[in-house]
Amino acid sequence: MAFKESAVLGTVSLNATGTGTTNIGATSNSGTLSIGNSSSGAVAINCGTAGITVGTTANAHTSTFGSTNSTSATTVQSGSGTLSLTTTNGAITENSGTGTISISSDATATTVNIATGAGAKTVTLGSTNTTSTTTIACGTGGLSLGTSANAHPTTIGSTTASATTTIQGPSAGVFALGVAGNTVANQNFVTINTSTGALGSVAQTAFSSINVQVFTATGASTYTPTSGMKYCTIECVGAGGGGGGSSTTGANQNSVAGGGGGGGYARRTVTAATIGVSQTVTVGTGGTAGAAGAGTGGTGGTSSVGTIVSCTGGAGGVGAGAAAASGAGGGAGGAGSSGDVNLTGGSGVGGSGLSIAGSGTVLVIGNGGTTPLAGSICSASGTGLNYGGGGAGSAISSSTSQAAGGAGANGIVIITEFI
Repeated sequence: MAFKESAVLGTVSLNATGTGTTNIGATSNSGTLSIGNSSSGAVAINCGTAGITVGTTANAHTSTFGSTNSTSATTVQSGSGTLSLTTTNGAITENSGTGTISISSDATATTVNIATGAGAKTVTLGSTNTTSTTTIACGTGGLSLGTSANAHPTTIGSTTASATTTIQGPSAGVFALGVAGNTVANQNFVTINTSTGALGSVAQTAFSSINVQVFTATGASTYTPTSGMKYCTIECVGAGGGGGGSSTTGANQNSVAGGGGGGGYARRTVTAATIGVSQTVTVGTGGTAGAAGAGTGGTGGTSSVGTIVSCTGGAGGVGAGAAAASGAGGGAGGAGSSGDVNLTGGSGVGGSGLSIAGSGTVLVIGNGGTTPLAGSICSASGTGLNYGGGGAGSAISSSTSQAAGGAGANGIVIITEFI
């Protein structure tokens, strides 16, 4: 038997005036219960403080709320209580077509948690559609990505060749990359142009080997980088200056010339791009010995690698005449230039002597100048020590034939490659 209450334009009410229960369709039969109509009428289901329960039985069933009509709206409201959408191992899907899905878009201060439970979860934000945009905005509270203590990779940006990744910093703030004390290998690193503030990337991987190329042959030769070279450190030393020559002495005379200056030193680390396919390497020749008869020593040759780094040679020591008290100045050291480190070679020691009748002669030899790779030669007319050492000046006592000074040592170029 069917029971039907209807009203054309009026109101139909099923009420329980006391504290009893009003049941609609509460039998165990499998019939269909319809509330409302398909016209323009409204259906309101209200309750007091006891709450409304819809579709909460243990039976397997589908509960559907809202209309698929393109202009329809569905609102699920909650006051100061909790609004929970819970599924047991099922999926929760929120779709809006071309509309907007907003979560906590009001002006009230609150906390929004997404997938913050202790279970292992995969969280995806954004669409893979080629024209889609994903924006994560924050106020003054800051934005943290991947800051938990768990070991995990954090990736920002696309691997597509034409993609652009922008990381912006404030004009007056501090932009920091990396964590102090941590070493990052096998990754690209970010460079910051300090004049323009622009960010760039330099491909960098861990070095697998180190190779050293040494150039000692004087004159020009060619440096060709080892395949796979990423960086190299160039060290060069200019040649030493020659020591000065002495003059023939008579009784109670001496002749002590000055030593040649040491070659300059420079060191610089550059990228493979700076080297290019090859560079011309020049190793300076040691300065000639000052000729017998007060000849001044020759200046040492310059050592260089292209226009990347250069070191001049030391100046020659001054030759000496014969006298009871003789002496001559040492040559100035050469200088390094264009390096990360540039040093000046040691100056040659000035020679001096004193002859006193009946007492003998005291000679102070003009030692050759030093370099970071060479000490000082201390014997008269000695050749400069490798590499880049200045030659010693000649030193003779009374009634001795004139003599030449010592030649300066050749320079050197050392290139340490990181592969």
